[in-house]
Amino acid sequence: MRVVHLVPALFGSAGIFGGAERYALELARHMAERVPTRLVTFGESAQETRIGRLDVRVIANAWHVRGQRTNPLSAAILTAILKADVVHCHQRHVLMSSVAAAACRVTGKRVFATELGGGGWDISAYISTDRWFAGHLHISEYSRNVYGHAANPRAHVILGGVDTGRFCPDEATRRGTTPLFVGRVLPHKGIADLIAALPDEMSLDVVGPAPELLSPVFKKGKLAMRAEGSNIRTGARLLLTGAGLSGTERFPLSLNAAGTKWTVGRRVESAPHGLLLSTAILPGATVTAVVENPDGAQSRPTTITS
Repeated sequence: MRVVHLVPALFGSAGIFGGAERYALELARHMAERVPTRLVTFGESAQETRIGRLDVRVIANAWHVRGQRTNPLSAAILTAILKADVVHCHQRHVLMSSVAAAACRVTGKRVFATELGGGGWDISAYISTDRWFAGHLHISEYSRNVYGHAANPRAHVILGGVDTGRFCPDEATRRGTTPLFVGRVLPHKGIADLIAALPDEMSLDVVGPAPELLSPVFKKGKLAMRAEGSNIRTGARLLLTGAGLSGTERFPLSLNAAGTKWTVGRRVESAPHGLLLSTAILPGATVTAVVENPDGAQSRPTTITS
């Protein structure tokens, strides 16, 4: 039996330091001790490596659905699926998992999904894809209930699992009484609830990377950026550099009336009479776009060709 695990990003500096990514890697690594197993994921550089008995393939040049970094897709996953007997998709509500499930149904492969708190634009927002999967493997009873699978006979709890040999306390380290949170600083992690529950005399240490800003996304020459999960703050600006521009041109960003999308203001700060985004970029020119928050934090750059 050959097993393939599909996950949007690899755990580590080349991907994301996240619980979902760690879980997928550790599960695949330990499964490789029992059966031939391959972890297929996405990154900036193509790579094939081996971690113990686990084969790891990183697919480069993926299409990021609607510019969502954690929603990559590439036809290369079909090759991996065809070579597998069983496919395990980590994060069901991404297009990668829906495409994989459809491919497995056509080719007669067994496919399973695990919900790990992530997601993006996917067909599952419009139709239920529950039955596309042979089973749903949850890390807790809470997860099974939250995702509406409490009465689903094909939904099972397999638990999270921890490698106690690698992740264990150092007995030589002196311990204090201050709680410690280590992870990505995101709203759904419940840090605000933890802070609210702390006694007045107790402090809290929070350690994690700064939230990453959503990179600029353009459709038909217009900015198309959702507000939810973008980490963009009021007062942010769109910075453009490239051919035909006088240095860095700055466009103010503002929310639409519904508060769901970011829109570009008409005035470029360096132009006294204002300038439209559509006229700032010369026909055929290539420019680089970056979102910058008021605190100076910037998104990854996006290249635009007019």
